[in-house]
Formats: sequence, structure tokens, C-alpha cells
Amino acid sequence: MTSQNLRRIIRGVHRVHSQGSIDVRQKFRPDDDSPSTRKVWNNNAIDMLSALQYIEKDDDAGLQSVLRKSYFNVNTKLICGPYAEYSRKWTLLDVALNLRSTQCVRSLQNFGAKENLSMNSIEKRKVALDSAATFTCEQIAKLASTEQTKEVNKVGRLWSAHLLVLERMARTLSTVQLPDPPEFVKVESNSRSSVLLHVECARERTEPVIKYMVEWSTQPDFSKILGGYVETDMRKGEVIVTELPTNTKLCFRVSCGGILGYSSPTLAQPMFVELSSWYDVAGKPEGWNEHMESMSKLGDDVTRYRQSPVWKTIFSSSEETVKKKKNSLKEFFMAGRKFSKSVTRGIYLGSVLYTDGKVLCTSDDCLPLIHVDNTVTTIANDDFLWLMKMSLCWEEVGTLSESVPGDLNIDKGLR
Repeated sequence: MTSQNLRRIIRGVHRVHSQGSIDVRQKFRPDDDSPSTRKVWNNNAIDMLSALQYIEKDDDAGLQSVLRKSYFNVNTKLICGPYAEYSRKWTLLDVALNLRSTQCVRSLQNFGAKENLSMNSIEKRKVALDSAATFTCEQIAKLASTEQTKEVNKVGRLWSAHLLVLERMARTLSTVQLPDPPEFVKVESNSRSSVLLHVECARERTEPVIKYMVEWSTQPDFSKILGGYVETDMRKGEVIVTELPTNTKLCFRVSCGGILGYSSPTLAQPMFVELSSWYDVAGKPEGWNEHMESMSKLGDDVTRYRQSPVWKTIFSSSEETVKKKKNSLKEFFMAGRKFSKSVTRGIYLGSVLYTDGKVLCTSDDCLPLIHVDNTVTTIANDDFLWLMKMSLCWEEVGTLSESVPGDLNIDKGLR
């Protein structure tokens, strides 16, 4: 390789001109070479090079500042720096992982960075690193045998500095360990064939977590594993598993994955989850139609009894008042004494129990009413007990209490 070719390679991947453009080898140019496309592509290459330099310096604040103002895909293979010359392509996340820059890894993941499939094992990662080191040493040797000029010396210093970075990566990979297991995992039924898992990991950890392994079984000891799923999107601490067998009770466990492998698993709470949905629970009556029929029958009975002589005799003094009222329950949901002391706009879950000519109210003379708000993470104890009674599960409370482990954090379980 001639010195001219070497200068073209290194100048293309390192040199940023004062007018804000970057020269890159022709093979990395976009197909559409229009001025607007070329400008966007050059700007992305500059931002990617800046992000790469911050990662190599373990400067998370600088990396975040670049990512917030940039528009390039963080999963794009590197088209700048010496990494662009390698046969096996790298990503920004690969560089951060090989340097064990945990904070930079988190920042990249928050912007959508995922594991590079060509380096999804420690063996593949070491092979890629060895290949990169060999290629770098070859370039340094070729430069040493070339006529020494100012430009050649500059190129040689760049390759030598890059070799030091690769040596840091080699030392890191030789001491890498398995990540810590999740601290807490909560599972809830999402439908008849899917579940939602909430995974909480330690905030301070030595080894980066790049994926979750979810496994499920019908046995608490997982003697027979029915299936598994790997989640590589780490932007949220949630995992949705679909296409599960219906009408089954399953146990779930989650392991944290790093570049060396997976941690020990953490069992999800509750231990068993019956796959079901709000509108379709296998083997159980829906109940809603039955309640509507009861309300309709109650209304018909009231209408019929009001025409009887007994009714007219007992309620003759209040007949005029009764006629003025609307024949519906809407009056209870007006902004008044029987509705709520503090009425705000929104959706409410209420119950109307009518018996012996009276409507059941709370101790403060209001209808039992709960504001439906997804942003609320806690619920008053009285409201919680009322919901349990209204959901006709009061008799199952004992069974539910016995199934809750003694060391389970109840606050986490109710969120």
C-alpha cells in the first residue's frame, strides 16, 4: 500500500475541516450524492466521530450532548475513525461495551442502541478485537516502512493512539464478569396470550446490562422450561412477551445479559400468573350481563309497583314530589351532595346499591366513588377495600394473602 493510499484512508476517517465537512472514503458515500443529502451525511459523520471520541474518553456528559443534538441512528455501523476500515463492522455501543464504560452504555441505550448481532457473544467480540488489532499493527508497520513525511508521521500517531485503545479493550475483556441479577421482577397478565414484566436492576452496577432473558414454565422450580424470549431494547424496564399458551398458569423468571453471558435468574412476582383478559376469562362467567339484567328488572319492578294501590296509599303525600323527579339515576351523578364533595373533570368508577327504597352511601353521605387516573400509583385503604368488595372477591382475600411471600415488598406489588 502506498503512502498516498494510507494518507487517504486516515485523512478520510479522522480529519475534520474548518468549514464543517468531513472527507470519508468514497465507498462510504451515500448513493444519492445531491448537495442536501451529502450535507446531512457529512454532518452525521461528524457527530458520530464526536460521539466516538467521547466514548473513548469515558465522557458521558459529552456523549449525551452529542446524542441530543444529532439525528444519526445510534445502531448504524461506524463510518468514521479506524473502525470503518475493519472487515467486521462496529457500532458505538460495541466500543462502549469493550471499554466497560457503563454510563456511556446507558446513554446509548436510552437513545435506542441495541446489541450488535455480529458481536452477541464474548467469543465473537474477542475475534473482532483481535482482527482489529492485527489490522492496526499492519498499518503501523507499513507506515514505518514508508518515506517519513509530516503527513505520514501524523497518520502513524493516529494509528498508534488507536492501538492503545484496542489494548485497553483487550484488558477489559480479560476481566469481564457476569452482570448482577435483577433486584425485582413483577409480572401481570396482559391478555389471554401475553404478559407484561417490570424489571428493576441495581442503579450502581459494574457490568453493563444489554439484554433480558425471560423464561417461563408451569413448574415453580423450572424443571421444564416451556420457552424463552430475549429483549434487547433497554429504553424501558418493561418486557412484553406474546404468543403464550392460553388457559394456563405460568411462572416467569428474568436474567440480565452482559457481554460474557447471563446472570442468575430472578423469579417474577406473583409466582403464578393465569393468562386472561378483562373481557374474556376462560371458564368464568362474565357477570356484567347478569348485573345489567338485575338493574333492568329492578327498574321494571319499581315502575310496576308505583301503579299499585298500596304504593299510592303509602306515598300519597309525596306523590307530587315524585312526579317532578326524573325516572333515572342520573340525578345522583350531578355536582351535589350525593355525588362527591370535590368534583373534578374525569372518569369515575362508582357503584349504586339500591335496596328497600334507599341508595347506599358512604359515611360522609356520598356515593362510593373512585377517580380513574393512570398517573396515580397509590390508593386509599378504604377505597381499596371497597373495590375488593365490589369485585366480589372478598372470599378470596385469604387465599391471596397466603400466596404472598413474607419478604415481598407490598408497595411494589400494588404499583
